Amino acid sequence: MSAWLTSLFANPWMLLWLPTIAAPLVIHLWYRRKYREVQWAAMEYLLAAIIKSSRRMRIEQLLLLLVRTLLLLLVVLALAEPLLRSATPMLIGEEPTHHIIVIDGSYSMGYPLSGKAAFDVAKERAKQIVQQGKPGDGYSLILMVDEAQQVVGQATVNQEDFLQEMERLTIREEGANVDAALRAVEEVITKSPSKSGRWKRHEISIFSDLAKNTWSRKGKSDAVLRERDGRLERLGQNGIVEVVPIGSSEKENLAVTAVELADSLATTAGPVTITAVLHNFSNNRIVQQPVALWVDNRRVDQQLIDIPSGEDVSVSFQYRFHLPGNHVIDIHADGDSLAIDNRRLLVVPVKEHINALLVSGKRGATLPLQAALDGGDLSHGVSSEIRPEVVSESKLLERDLENYDCIFLCNVGQLTQQEAQRLSEYLATGGGLVTILGDQAILEQYNRHLLEPKEGQSGEGVGKDVLPARLEEMVYDGQYHFIDPRGYKHPMLSKWKGNPRTGLLTVPVIKHIRLKVPETSEAEVVLWLDTGDPLLVLKEVGRGRSLLLATDPSDSSHSNSDDSRPWSLIASWLNAQPFLEGLWKGVIGGQINQRNVLVGEALTARLPPSVALDTIEVSPPDGQARSQPVHPNSQYTTWTFFETPESGVYRVSFDEGRDSSQTNNLAATDSGTQSTGRKDGTMLFAVNVDTRESDLKALNPADLPEGWNFSADRQATGSLQSPTSAAAFPFHALLLWAVLALLFTETFLAWWIGNRFA
Repeated sequence: MSAWLTSLFANPWMLLWLPTIAAPLVIHLWYRRKYREVQWAAMEYLLAAIIKSSRRMRIEQLLLLLVRTLLLLLVVLALAEPLLRSATPMLIGEEPTHHIIVIDGSYSMGYPLSGKAAFDVAKERAKQIVQQGKPGDGYSLILMVDEAQQVVGQATVNQEDFLQEMERLTIREEGANVDAALRAVEEVITKSPSKSGRWKRHEISIFSDLAKNTWSRKGKSDAVLRERDGRLERLGQNGIVEVVPIGSSEKENLAVTAVELADSLATTAGPVTITAVLHNFSNNRIVQQPVALWVDNRRVDQQLIDIPSGEDVSVSFQYRFHLPGNHVIDIHADGDSLAIDNRRLLVVPVKEHINALLVSGKRGATLPLQAALDGGDLSHGVSSEIRPEVVSESKLLERDLENYDCIFLCNVGQLTQQEAQRLSEYLATGGGLVTILGDQAILEQYNRHLLEPKEGQSGEGVGKDVLPARLEEMVYDGQYHFIDPRGYKHPMLSKWKGNPRTGLLTVPVIKHIRLKVPETSEAEVVLWLDTGDPLLVLKEVGRGRSLLLATDPSDSSHSNSDDSRPWSLIASWLNAQPFLEGLWKGVIGGQINQRNVLVGEALTARLPPSVALDTIEVSPPDGQARSQPVHPNSQYTTWTFFETPESGVYRVSFDEGRDSSQTNNLAATDSGTQSTGRKDGTMLFAVNVDTRESDLKALNPADLPEGWNFSADRQATGSLQSPTSAAAFPFHALLLWAVLALLFTETFLAWWIGNRFA
C-alpha cells in the first residue's frame, strides 16, 4: 500500500470495495433489457400520455439510481476512515514532518517525580508532540535501552494507533545506550519513504534523565565518539536532534552494588562470610541504612550501617549452610525511591567439600600441595574443606573434569590437543586451573596448545588462552631472587598486607620461567620477582580462572645437574600453607560466577554425557516456564537460555525421564556432592541489574556538545491538549450519518415514485 494512500485513509484496504458502487447501475440496466415490446392498439393512447411525462420520469429514476450509488460509496468510504487532516497539507502545500520520538527506557527512569515515575512523565511529554503535531505528520517510536528497540519503525500518520503503542511501553531493567539509539534513528530514516518525497524533514526528540553514565563522553573511545559525531552531523542535515531532559540533577539513591563470599565457594564444613557492598549515590547526605540478610526466603540477620555520601561501605555476615545444594542469598536495603537496586541476589551451590585434582608430572611434584590441602583427618572424625586426588599426567583424560572444583597441573611436561581442549571447556564453565611450572615443562608445547597463536604465526592453539601468559625461557643465574608484591594491591595478597613478618618477602627463588603477559591481555600479575619478571599471573577464562606460577614450589625440580638446589624454597618455608592455600582459593568461585549474571546476559551450563536430555525447562521470575533445547556433542551436553530481561531467580528444571543413576549423577553435579546421591533435578541462577545505572547524577544540558539541541520549553510540565482536539477529524462518523440519511431518502423516493404510477 502506497504511503500517500495510507496517509489519507486509516483503513485503505476497504477501498477495494469501491467497484460495488456500480451494482445499482448494473441492476438498472439489466432490468431495462428484460422488457419486451408488444404492439397493442389500446396501449397507443396510454403511450401518448406517458410520453408527455417521460422526461420527469427519467429524472426521477436517475435520482433514485444516484441515491443508491452514493449510498454504497459512502459506506465504503466510512469503512476506510478518511483522515481529513492528512489531506490538508496536500491542499494548502504544507510540508509534513517525520517525528522520531526516542524515550529512555533504562531503570533509572523509574525514579519518581512528584509521585510519578520519570518514565511516565517522559511518555506524557512525548504525547504532546503527537497531539500538537501538524496535519500530515508521521511518527516513529524508539525505546533507548542497551540495544535500542524500534517500537514503531515505519512512520505512521495514525495518531491514535501510535499513542496506543507509546502507552504500552514499559521500563526495562537495564541501562541506556545513546549510540545504539542514534543508530536506530538512522535506520528508521533510511527505511522511511523519503525517496517518494513523503518525508523531507525529520525531527528527533530524545526524552531522557541525562544520566552521566549514559551521556558523558568520558570513558568512550575516540572511534566511538567520532562515529557518534558523524551520525549527529548526518541527522542534522535534514532535521534537528532535540534533547528533552526529564527531572532534575538533584536525586538521591542507594544501591547494593555487590554480594560475594569471602572464600569463593561454600561448604557445609564451616561458616562462610558473606560480604555486601552498598554505595550512597547521594550528594551531601549520610544515609543510615538497615541491611538484612535473607537466605532461602528467610531473614537470618540484620545490621544498621552509616553510608557517607559518594562512598562504598561493606557489611559482612556469618552464616553456615547445613545442607548441600542450591541456596539463595538475598541482601535487602529497602527504603529509598528507586527500589530496583535495593536488593541483590547470590546463588550459591553449597557442597560438602571441595574436590581438587592434582596432576603430577614428576614424582614428588604434588607432595607440598597434598600436605597443604588435606588438613583434615577423616580417621579421627575431622573433616577437611578440600579433598585432593592425585593422578599422573597420563590419566588426565580418564577423569570427568566437571566433578572437580579446581585442577592443579604440577610440573606436567606437555599437554595433548585433546587435553588442552578439555581444559578450555572446563574453564569456560567456571572451573579453576592452577598451572605450576617446573623442569619437566616443554615450553613450546605449552604455548602451542594452550595459547592463541601470535599474529602472523600458525599454530594449533586449541586451548585458546588457557594460560594467562606466554612462556618465554628458563631463567637461572645461580643467585637467589625474592618476591616483590608491589604494594600488595591484588586481593589475593590481602592476608600478607601489613604483616611483613610472615616471610613472604624472604622466600628465595633460584630458577623460574620468564612469563610474558601480552599488552592487550586482561591477565593480572599478582606477584613479581625482584628481577621484574612476573611470578604469579591470574586471568579469567570464560567463567573460570586460570593461575600460572612460574616456579616449582616443591623439591621435584632441580636447578641443573650440577646444582641440586630446588627451584624455590616455598615448600620448606613457614608460609607454605597460606601460600599454597591461596592458590586454590584464588581460582575457585567461577561456578558461582556461572550461576550469577546480569540482566541481558545468557544463562548457560553443561551436563555430563551420562545425562541424556532433549530439553530443559526454565522458569523466569514471572513464573511462565519455557522449554529450552539442549545441544549434545561428543563430550558434554550444553544449553543456553538468552531471555533474561528481568532480575530475580531463574529455576532450571531437568526432564525426569531418566533412570535413577542418571538423576543421582546430575544431582551430584549440581549440588557438588556425589556421596549423598540426593535427587535434585534443578539449577538456580540469579540475575541482577547492572548498578552502573544506579548513579542518577545528570549531565548539565548546557554541556551537551555541538549537534544536540536542548529543549528548555518542553522541560516544563504543561497541561496536555485533549487528544481529540489535535487528532485527525473523525470524518467517517459524518459519513455514517450521511449513509443513514440516504437510507431514509432512498426509501421515501422509492415509495413516492411507486405510488405516483400506481
